[in-house]
Amino acid sequence: MFRTLLKACAAALLVGNAESLHAQSLTVSTPQIVTQGRSEIEVAPDRAELRLSVETRATTGSEAGRQNSQIVAAVLDTLRRGFGLTDRDLVTLGYMLQPQMSYPRDGSAPKVEGYAASNTIRVRTGAIDRVGSMIDAALRKGATNISGLNFSATGTDDARRSALAAAVELAKKDAEAMATAAGGRLGPLLELMNQDMDVRAPQPLMMAMEAKAMDGVPTQIQAGEQTVVARVTARWAFLPGSR
Repeated sequence: MFRTLLKACAAALLVGNAESLHAQSLTVSTPQIVTQGRSEIEVAPDRAELRLSVETRATTGSEAGRQNSQIVAAVLDTLRRGFGLTDRDLVTLGYMLQPQMSYPRDGSAPKVEGYAASNTIRVRTGAIDRVGSMIDAALRKGATNISGLNFSATGTDDARRSALAAAVELAKKDAEAMATAAGGRLGPLLELMNQDMDVRAPQPLMMAMEAKAMDGVPTQIQAGEQTVVARVTARWAFLPGSR
């Protein structure tokens, strides 16, 4: 009884080793095809963000600060009343008040010529078609600098998955074409890797930034589209011979 059981265990072990060796031979010695797929999907942006600054100068720090606060208040009030923006949409990023120094050529001590105050505000909005009007309104109320304009799209998960599916399909078609050209057919998928996703923000085209220089000409903003790029690498078994 003991010998029979021992023989059965030995037979099972031999079968198991044979199956393991067969599996290893499939993954190590079986010819393979490696392909890559890349897909892009354009997504329309639905959010915009920009930074506007107010800079003022005066002989005293208190006067520079007072003028700055007055202009900033007017800019914010215009954006709230005219475009429905809230305090969540308008955030102060930085405030600076510093002396303006002069350095005499004769080497004498530097002198304070005045003070400059600067207040920078981040503006976020979902009304991307009104960004140009917001810029013009802020400039008319005294904003002196506009920067950091960018657009983005929310809810890009569906686009990302669609791009991934298209990239996999392209990789498979290439693999099938290679297998056929090599006189065989495509075997099972052995490995599929998702490479780094790439989301390219649209590059906005902004014109007529200086309202005073372009009096009467509204600021033109072209948002463009956000590009979602998917890349995959796939490894397939190659089966020699036709179907």
